[in-house]
Amino acid sequence: MNCKPGDLAYIVGGLDNPSPNLGRIVEVLRLCGEDDDGPNWVCKSREPLALMGPGDSTVYATEGICADAWLRPITGLPITDDIKDEVTL
Repeated sequence: MNCKPGDLAYIVGGLDNPSPNLGRIVEVLRLCGEDDDGPNWVCKSREPLALMGPGDSTVYATEGICADAWLRPITGLPITDDIKDEVTL
């Protein structure tokens, strides 16, 4: 699992290629269930997300379901290893 409730995460995937939601930041609220591809989360965004509606239509809402595989948590940790810490000389 990439995320847990309370995480902030970037959307990095979706059903469409490319997804109209790529790069959006969401708050992971709660687990919504699992399917063959893994867990799904209810997520909340400040801006409306393009979501699948009835009959494969597109609806826009600030809360929707995202697959765990489509999310990358924002951890605040450095991305590269070139940052020296206090024990490196």
